[in-house]
Amino acid sequence: MTGICYWLDVTYAPDNTPECAVLDVLQLAGAECISTKDSSSAWRVGYGVFKLEYASGHHRYSASGAVLESLRSQGLLMDYYSALSEAPHRVTRLDAAHDVMSDTAPIIARLRKRYPRECSLSRKSLRTKSILETRADGKETGTWYVGHRSKARITARVYDKQLEMLENSGTEVPPMTRYELTFKKDIGVTLRDAAEPERVFWHYASPVL
Repeated sequence: MTGICYWLDVTYAPDNTPECAVLDVLQLAGAECISTKDSSSAWRVGYGVFKLEYASGHHRYSASGAVLESLRSQGLLMDYYSALSEAPHRVTRLDAAHDVMSDTAPIIARLRKRYPRECSLSRKSLRTKSILETRADGKETGTWYVGHRSKARITARVYDKQLEMLENSGTEVPPMTRYELTFKKDIGVTLRDAAEPERVFWHYASPVL
């Protein structure tokens, strides 16, 4: 896998949004409305949730990784991006992910050794953190973070995708490690980056990670 967009938040001015076009695409994907309030609404799409939040200064369209995976599998992802582009907008969060078919334990061990306290994805160094568990073979695996729960423009995590899939859905897959970068609004990512996330991912992930 060369790279995927695994989360996408887009904001609009309240008086100029592509709500009808976006909902048309989601309905083609089998979306089911699960919540409607004055300040927000939510739709189930596959195993994920799409949220539309109404604030006084902006409206936010938020698609989880599972929503994007469902749209991708149905051949509707580009239609979704096209619908989002029908009004002036700003991408306020984009997660770009890259999977490698490798055991996560030695990868996290190397990253912890290389960056025991801090790691710099851009100009600012961020604290590193690990949440691990010990496997039956005595090796530690889990998730390694850069800027965990911080407000930094770019944060990262490297985690055991094989373990996550087994624990969340009981799905057994070969050893797999996911590298994931989160870009916030100040970094200037666009819908083109969502459609072609490899470029922005490698720009910041290599050679640091």
